[in-house]
Amino acid sequence: MRLARDDGDRKAPQWLRVVLWVLGLGSIAVALIPLVRGDTWWIRILAFPQVQVTIVLMVVAILTALFLNLRRTPPKLLLAAVLATIIYQLTYLLPYTPVWAKDVRTAEACAAEDRVRVLVLNVLHKNQQSEPVLDLVSRVNPDMFLAMETDYWWADALEPVKQAYPHVVSAPRDDAWGMMLFSRLPLSSPQVRHPVEGYVPAIESGVNLPSGKSFQFYGMHPKPPAAHDTTRGDAYLMQVAREIGQNNRPAMLAGDLNDVPWGWTNQDFQEASGMQDPRVGRAFDATFTTSNPLARWPLDHAYVTPHFGIVGFDPLEDVGSDHFPLLADVCLNGQAGR
Repeated sequence: MRLARDDGDRKAPQWLRVVLWVLGLGSIAVALIPLVRGDTWWIRILAFPQVQVTIVLMVVAILTALFLNLRRTPPKLLLAAVLATIIYQLTYLLPYTPVWAKDVRTAEACAAEDRVRVLVLNVLHKNQQSEPVLDLVSRVNPDMFLAMETDYWWADALEPVKQAYPHVVSAPRDDAWGMMLFSRLPLSSPQVRHPVEGYVPAIESGVNLPSGKSFQFYGMHPKPPAAHDTTRGDAYLMQVAREIGQNNRPAMLAGDLNDVPWGWTNQDFQEASGMQDPRVGRAFDATFTTSNPLARWPLDHAYVTPHFGIVGFDPLEDVGSDHFPLLADVCLNGQAGR
């Protein structure tokens, strides 16, 4: 006498069972591989899409519960592994949502002379449409504008900005690693350093506020993991972190760091420097890429020491680059809010 098959076996066609297993195990692998610390570029890049990976895992968990026979051990193990991975993912993704306590306090009151608006933008050196960028700077009217991937064409295109920003630190290059800083606030001891591979620039300068207070500014754009061995870029980032941590002075580090905030490099940087991330307790605020809304990651950053409060922290509209501009509106020692 032939035994009847379990009802669970008839719930899902074979192709769906295969898809769920492949997506489940594949997503678990992508979620866990970035735990391996090292300089291998593809491991570093796998840290980027963890929000998307978590969404896929959630879909797999729901479909597994609905369509696979959980009276059998293999589907039960798959669901348990997927749920455990989701929980692990949420432990480091939830901080970048409003459900978490804010890392950087909100400055509910800020004297105008203590407020600094910093615009951060990777202009994309292949992009030769400067009008949207010039219009953005004019409308947003930041106190400081950090432009990255500024080749010599962009250096010429941004000349009009100097009319409103007399303090300029310029390090253009005919490739993707140029950088320029425009400031209406006086700069003290500005310098261009080339810590990565002998030529990728980083800008450091003191910034003097109308109130008489000052802070140290660092502008950085290390190469992405797929472009090179990241050891030297990481080493310089940690050197800056130790310097900031030891000085215990107000500081901001901004730029396209080519890493997500939950990446271990950025996490190590924050721990060593004592700097805080405005995204924590607020939002992911993805800035890359403009071309694909399903694959966007927060690669542009503005970390601050606890001396600062946040007035606003927002990605802005597309201006023709592959990055969205990021506007960090901060207050040095403003009145604390929640």
